[in-house]
Amino acid sequence: MKAWKIVSSIEALGYIILSLFIWYRKVDGSGAVNTSGNKLASLAVLSIFCAFLFLLQAIWLIIATKHSSSK
Repeated sequence: MKAWKIVSSIEALGYIILSLFIWYRKVDGSGAVNTSGNKLASLAVLSIFCAFLFLLQAIWLIIATKHSSSK
């Protein structure tokens, strides 16, 4: 369970940092100026990826709790 908490904390912190980076940057990697629509699209892609990671974390938590309760 300790590893799960550490990994979850790192993922949450990473999501927050990346979200702030996406929102406050003025120009993206290709040199295009970011508008609010572009920022929201980038945040949507990041959120979908993090939702997938959340799903994997939830599965990991269920397996870990069943494994620890069987001992």
